[in-house]
Amino acid sequence: MTLIRLILVLAFAAVVAPQAHAEEGESRAAKTYGLEEGQTHKGDLYLYTGSIRIGGVQQGDVTACTESLTVTGNVTGDMYVLAHRITIDGGVGDSARFMGGGVRVNGTIEGDLLVLGRDVVLTPKAHVTGDVSVFAGNVVIDGTVDGSLKATGGKVAVGGRIAKDATIKSDEVELGPNARIGGDLSYTSRNRLDLEEKGIVAGDISYKKSKEKVERGVRSAVGRSVKWIWFTTAGLVVGLTALAIFRRTAPAILGALSGDTLRSAGFGFMAVVVVPVAAVLSCILIVTIPLAVLVVVLYLIAIYIAKVPVGLWLGQWVFRTLGRTEPSPYWSLTTGLLLLYILFTIPFLGSLVWLASLFVGLGAIVLGTRAYRQARRAPGPLPPAAGAMPPGGPMAPTTPTVPSMPPAPQPQAG
Repeated sequence: MTLIRLILVLAFAAVVAPQAHAEEGESRAAKTYGLEEGQTHKGDLYLYTGSIRIGGVQQGDVTACTESLTVTGNVTGDMYVLAHRITIDGGVGDSARFMGGGVRVNGTIEGDLLVLGRDVVLTPKAHVTGDVSVFAGNVVIDGTVDGSLKATGGKVAVGGRIAKDATIKSDEVELGPNARIGGDLSYTSRNRLDLEEKGIVAGDISYKKSKEKVERGVRSAVGRSVKWIWFTTAGLVVGLTALAIFRRTAPAILGALSGDTLRSAGFGFMAVVVVPVAAVLSCILIVTIPLAVLVVVLYLIAIYIAKVPVGLWLGQWVFRTLGRTEPSPYWSLTTGLLLLYILFTIPFLGSLVWLASLFVGLGAIVLGTRAYRQARRAPGPLPPAAGAMPPGGPMAPTTPTVPSMPPAPQPQAG
């Protein structure tokens, strides 16, 4: 199972979540989903809620976009989860694919495990019967892995048993006294480990020194500062221009971002993956190549401006937190984009913030534009004029102007 399939499935979950809730009797507005101990659910689950707890038996796959997920019971199928916190204390009957801030496995996974996250922990009770692939800031493998291990992160610590080969890439690698690797060990780090005659690795050991970042003093700092100022200025100019051009659609886009964030992220996932694939496939026919090129150009523009609605929302939140009830959309966008570009400079966290801004912002553009076009086709008042932003900012409701009717003609005498 590839990472692309994981992204597509998570995007699909966000799109079809409302229908799935309806089929299972769950309200779309529900904040939690619970399968209590002793209960059994048959069939696949597509969940889109604030938190999920599975204490019973889930007979089928689980695909979820949520804030937190906890499994204390058993899931007989695959799991595809995007969440802030993921905890597996029970059992998973097939492979698991997780993307989250914190992932903790304290149970059994009867298949492969793929994790992308910030902190990933396999406790001593954890047991994975297949291969484990982890990409995270901090990785701790204290459990049992019947297959091979591939771990990439800022710090990787192994204290459990790996039945086959282990490949580790990290600034800091630790192998505990109870660690056992049944195959070969290939690792890249700043320092070589002392593993001779300790019986930790049964096969061959291959070490590669990681490339150290050479500091260039003042010139390097000045160069990075100039680069940051250049990209930030370009982003502000493009963002302010886009806001001025698309002022009519701004309320709908911000409404999709703030009111349906997870669904916006799902559509963003789908757009990032599906559009370039569709463009490449369309090039099979020569007559469609110009259209494919146009789609790719528009796609790249959309990706670049995806952070604009996120910056606008962030800036408005900052001003309203400070007591400004009617912040200027332009000052809000300037403030929000500056904060985003500052966050982008933070190692690792900046990449996560950039990805989140891309997916949520791009999805909000798609959903908001579609909602705006549907509102224009529907009978009723039109959106506000392009030259006037609502008093409370792009999110404030507007009162349409009703044109006056001409006076009825008076009958002529005689």
